[in-house]
Amino acid sequence: MASSPAPPASQQQPRRPPRQPPTLPPQALPANPSVAYVQATILASLMAAAAGAAAAGAALTAKLVQILVAVGLVPVAAVALAALAGHGPQNVGRWAEMGPAGRHTRRQELAYRAAFLAAAAFRVRDRLVAGQSVSEALRPERRWWAAHLAALRRRAAAAAQVDEAARKHGDVLGWYLGNARTHTRECVAAAGHNFDVRYPPLIGYPGQVHSRCACTAGPAHPGAGTVDNATIGVI
Repeated sequence: MASSPAPPASQQQPRRPPRQPPTLPPQALPANPSVAYVQATILASLMAAAAGAAAAGAALTAKLVQILVAVGLVPVAAVALAALAGHGPQNVGRWAEMGPAGRHTRRQELAYRAAFLAAAAFRVRDRLVAGQSVSEALRPERRWWAAHLAALRRRAAAAAQVDEAARKHGDVLGWYLGNARTHTRECVAAAGHNFDVRYPPLIGYPGQVHSRCACTAGPAHPGAGTVDNATIGVI
């Protein structure tokens, strides 16, 4: 059977042009912004995206690239760094599905992410000025972000455990020492005391005190004092 003739050129669908990095007017940053100033600017963008709809992901990426270019990164480095640690809409929303510990930890995560991006932008810029290629300048940041992301995941898992305990036992929870042998002085001091999940202890939630924290939340300890009072002398 003969094949159908191709449609006239006027009826053929035009090919889509290759995707280009977002182009926006320069971000209104000072001529020589500090790391703290850039961090605050990035955090504001992340918080705005977290409070918005999933469709805000593309706008967030464009905004981050805009800020990083204003710091002094060449566009290709800005796009790569934003892709590395900016994250899309699936990772910045869903606040309503989280409990108090999850929401607090999520806010902290956005602050950590902003701090990393701001500091990384200045480090990458300095490496590029020193003559490194974009790939070379970004290589250490990829390693550091991987470690940073692993820590954020541990904190999120600990927050989920605390919120689950709150659903079972109420807002006032007890601090329980796990079975690991890696407890710090703060962990030992907090054990046997109580905290309100709506108001994070000064040392953080159980499981978040340090990188190998095995503490957990459970039923309140009858008649016990607060974690904050118990740890005030060891923080």
